[in-house]
Amino acid sequence: MIIPALMACQNGIWFNVAPKQICGIMKRTRDVSVSISVKQASDYYERMTHYGWEPVYVGEESDPTQIDE
Repeated sequence: MIIPALMACQNGIWFNVAPKQICGIMKRTRDVSVSISVKQASDYYERMTHYGWEPVYVGEESDPTQIDE
């Protein structure tokens, strides 16, 4: 699923998402929950947020919905 967002926050650091879109999955639990797909953080993202994982954006090579032909 696509998670519509203009900005996102990681470890208290806000960053622009638009015009990209974040990939996510919906899990059925007692309450429906949504998780985002992540990949290992780039050096830039890790320095900016001090976190080792970053969101996967629609159309990226690591996008789990992308089909190789």
